[in-house]
Amino acid sequence: MSFGFPWGLLALGALVPLVAAYFLRRRQKPVVVSALFLWRRPSPRAEAGPRWERFTREASLLLEVLAVVAAALFLADVRWGEAARARHLVLVVDGSLSMSARGPDGVTVLEQVRRAAAARVESEEATQVTLLASGGTPRMLAGPEAEPSRALAALESFQAQGADHDPMPTLIWAQELAGAGRRVAFFTDVPPERAALVPAAVRWTALGTARGNVALVSARRRDDGPTATVTLRVARFGEGPEEVDVRVRALPGAGAKAGAERVERVRLPEEGTATVRLTFQGAGEVEVTLPDDALPEDGQVRLPPAPTRPIAVALAQGLGAPEQTALERFLAVSPEVARGAEDAEADGVLVLGPPGTDARVTVGAGGAPRTFVG
Repeated sequence: MSFGFPWGLLALGALVPLVAAYFLRRRQKPVVVSALFLWRRPSPRAEAGPRWERFTREASLLLEVLAVVAAALFLADVRWGEAARARHLVLVVDGSLSMSARGPDGVTVLEQVRRAAAARVESEEATQVTLLASGGTPRMLAGPEAEPSRALAALESFQAQGADHDPMPTLIWAQELAGAGRRVAFFTDVPPERAALVPAAVRWTALGTARGNVALVSARRRDDGPTATVTLRVARFGEGPEEVDVRVRALPGAGAKAGAERVERVRLPEEGTATVRLTFQGAGEVEVTLPDDALPEDGQVRLPPAPTRPIAVALAQGLGAPEQTALERFLAVSPEVARGAEDAEADGVLVLGPPGTDARVTVGAGGAPRTFVG
């Protein structure tokens, strides 16, 4: 037997006034009757004021005592049998992409986490498991208080593909789900940067190993007509190679007969990133790959053609000659904008106009000009 809320047993204190009320007898007013048979079961009458006497309604008192005890057990969340032996375990898994890194034996950190989590559930003899994944937005993979088999199945299908993040918000949430005095198991690939900030209730388990890695920090594409410009930033972490081959393959786009492929040899600095910029003509999708290492997922990217959505711009009436000329020159050399309908009320048209009009962009400021020095 166990109690989910022991403070509920305080309701048993109601037994004291209940029993006292049964022992306490008040003085009764004499009643004159014509025959004794009208009182088949006469009750003794107190001859003076309130006094303690032996009561005669044991069955009534027993029923009320049982009602108070039942209410107290309900408030205390009493459990018997299998429910009394329920053990809740809260597991938190790091959702960073680095969990997909492979060790010297070719096994990913996430696979090691799956094994360690199953062993933890078995060693704790947990009957209920809540599984959380840390990230920029923490999420619950199984639970709350799901069956261990369901939680482990959810962990088998989980793929860590998030960015680097602070796991503390997820760990705080896990402590709230675990309850006071319960421990939380956190599985990740690196030890904490500041162990003093880790809550005492969190058992931090780091299963990763330090290995060299080369990654694409950013990949951008800009399309200017048929010309596609690809800009890449490559960095190395740990004992990575000093030089690496960046392979960029442009698939043929609309109207192109063949694609193109280039390999750039890039020297990587110890700190910072190396920049690679390439241009292609008539390119469709562009594939960028780095040589496989401990974490191949961060060395691959596909860049589709950038969609062109020019902004329709119209000029309202009332602009001065200098403003009109400057805006005409700007619209003539800006590929992202196009002259829209001259109707200022047309839908989807950005209207530029002077102050005092309904234009969404006001050109020119009113008031007396001032000169500021310093």
